[in-house]
Amino acid sequence: MKMKHNKKRNTAFIYEAIIRELARSIHEGDDKIKAKLIKIVRKSFDELMSTVMENYNPDNDTPTTAHEIEERTYLLDCFQLITTTDKDNINLQLPCGTGKTYIMLYTIRDELQKNPNSKSIIFCPWIDLGKQTFQLFRDFNIKTSFIGDGRHTITEDSNVIICINASVEHIPLDLDFKYVFCDEAHHLENPNSKVMSKINQLQYERIIKVSATFHDQANLDYNYPMRDAINDGYISDYVLHIEYFSDGDKLAPLAKMVRENLSWGPILIYFNNTERCIGFNVLLREVGVISDYIIGDTSTSKRAQIKESVKSNQTDVVCL
Repeated sequence: MKMKHNKKRNTAFIYEAIIRELARSIHEGDDKIKAKLIKIVRKSFDELMSTVMENYNPDNDTPTTAHEIEERTYLLDCFQLITTTDKDNINLQLPCGTGKTYIMLYTIRDELQKNPNSKSIIFCPWIDLGKQTFQLFRDFNIKTSFIGDGRHTITEDSNVIICINASVEHIPLDLDFKYVFCDEAHHLENPNSKVMSKINQLQYERIIKVSATFHDQANLDYNYPMRDAINDGYISDYVLHIEYFSDGDKLAPLAKMVRENLSWGPILIYFNNTERCIGFNVLLREVGVISDYIIGDTSTSKRAQIKESVKSNQTDVVCL
């Protein structure tokens, strides 16, 4: 393939050459070259998005346009429980995708309408989740500070602090909080953990722990089952294909089965550890399946990229 090289646009030249070669490999049915080129393009895009996210610094000062909250039944149920219960420690379990963060937002916003000087804090296990939560509160014009990822300054007029779990040591013990929310709280179920011990030293009126997957199912104050969320139309249903392999290498026949049944797609494949998840994704690509993976520390931008790729039928399989 011959192309005229413009030295003023080296990166664009390389990218255009790769895309042309990719188109050729698809046209000629060269799956090996196609898989390699797709891997190169994805890697470069992932690195670009990682750079963007690394350079993103939450703005503690600039207000944004306010939005509205959809008052779903389960949100209002949780709000009522939080604001009327006599308990100072509450566990709320709701499926992924139902908007647990909006329960925090709705509750805190209601409290601020009654007490504009009130303070609350939300703990998140990951930086990307924390930044996403921070931006949501900023979208609703709530004065919010972000603690974590090298940022340890709490503005004096902040009503909400978004804190990464590992940065709890930077929260002053003399602050009085109306609410403490723990997102993805199954990571904090051990009351003797270093993070939970420090959270318990804070001064607060009520602590609310939210998760989709509490290990201790016996002490839930509110549980919104996944089947109810599906039936109510808030999350999507899907079909489970459970296959059993009696002996030998199980991943190779599984990859073969997936390749032969792409009509099931989009396909989600669940693994019990990240190594097998990532490894199987590599195996799928080697046999010509367009796949990707999501694990706990997958960035927000990467998750959004995969979501759009699945919606546009550009990705057949996602390993989880």
